[in-house]
Amino acid sequence: MDLATLTYPSTLAIVFALLFLCTLWTLLGVRRRLATQDQDIKRLSELIVFRDEDALHGRTVSELGALRDRLDVLTTDLRGVADTQLELKRAPGAGSLQDATLLARQGLSPDELSSRAGVSLGEAELLVRLHSPNNKNNAIGVSH
Repeated sequence: MDLATLTYPSTLAIVFALLFLCTLWTLLGVRRRLATQDQDIKRLSELIVFRDEDALHGRTVSELGALRDRLDVLTTDLRGVADTQLELKRAPGAGSLQDATLLARQGLSPDELSSRAGVSLGEAELLVRLHSPNNKNNAIGVSH
């Protein structure tokens, strides 16, 4: 095939064929670049998710540490309250007079009443005299 003998239609067909091949080659290159970009986007998305998860994990660990510290403070405060209550119960004369009166009505001896209700022995003896069901000569109801 001699170039001089090519006719216009055959030249045009060759030009279109070359243009088609160039376009096809370009489109395949674009497709490869898009596939590579898609893979890069997926990797970046995974990195962002991992980074967000790491940040969330770090924030969660930090918040848990703060909650643990707050729990320690509350536990210490609660122990202090319990110790104070125990000290108040053990303090002399700290027993409730109403509790002591109820125990005296149940027939406890002055010694038992004193130790259980936290009142002095003198107070316990007086309460037993006034409220004990075992004492027929209690001060209540005795007329002179």
